[in-house]
Amino acid sequence: NAYLVDQMLSGGGNLFDAVFLGANVVVWVLIGLLFSWRVPLSLQLSQAGTRADVDLYNLDRVKPITRIAMVDVLIVAGAMAFMPLQSLDAEFRLVNYQAGLTVGVPGAIIFFFLPLYGISRRLRDAKLAKLSSLQDQLEHVPRTDLDALETVMSHMARIKSISNVPLDLSIVWRIFVYVIIPPIAWVFAALVENIVDTF
Repeated sequence: NAYLVDQMLSGGGNLFDAVFLGANVVVWVLIGLLFSWRVPLSLQLSQAGTRADVDLYNLDRVKPITRIAMVDVLIVAGAMAFMPLQSLDAEFRLVNYQAGLTVGVPGAIIFFFLPLYGISRRLRDAKLAKLSSLQDQLEHVPRTDLDALETVMSHMARIKSISNVPLDLSIVWRIFVYVIIPPIAWVFAALVENIVDTF
């Protein structure tokens, strides 16, 4: 908006320009408030995750943390999905997307990984402790007792297969299908239209 601000300071511009500039200020103030609220909250969730009482046999208790991280990413991705609306009035211009991508992409990464870091580390520690316990049991099982050996080794394999980040993959898929694909398709359609117009 540097050009618009220069125009208004030099006495040009009109009420529509002022409304447009004011709306941009409101949007970026709201983004700043969102970040100043969610980043400390994400840090607190990460710290709480390191102290969480993890039950490897019932990971549903830690899924609310992953759900919060996914919702935050969904909000950022949803906001970024509105950016192609800037190309409705004219041709596709990459400069219109730079500020949104510069803030949105790192924001989505922070909001996703920061809350999950603590619970991920806690799950990893719980798995290592359980595997160490099972390894001790395995060393005391007679090698002739195949049933006991198979039970302990199967249990170890089951613990190893538990993900350090208990994500609900259906939510990840929904974010990808409903939020990420449409704006990408829209941007590529605008690029193709620009290429076609040059011939």
